[in-house]
Amino acid sequence: ADSMVGVGADFEHGNGIGINADTRHVAAKEDGANTDTLAFLVGLSKGLTNGSIGVGFEGQTNVVGTKFGWAVPVVISASF
Repeated sequence: ADSMVGVGADFEHGNGIGINADTRHVAAKEDGANTDTLAFLVGLSKGLTNGSIGVGFEGQTNVVGTKFGWAVPVVISASF
């Protein structure tokens, strides 16, 4: 059976700037092979008068076809 554990933290730095980080571990077996995965995310966000913008760096080990996969997620939110 697969199992997952993770921990994360958010920190409000002031002036609408936020910092967040998390890490996750998934223990799994597929066809008898160890497919454990370790993933992490580090991000920054900036609150605006009508929304926010944020960017991060996310990495993951043991991705299909490669040893390490990564992404740069971007989020933009707005309220009208």
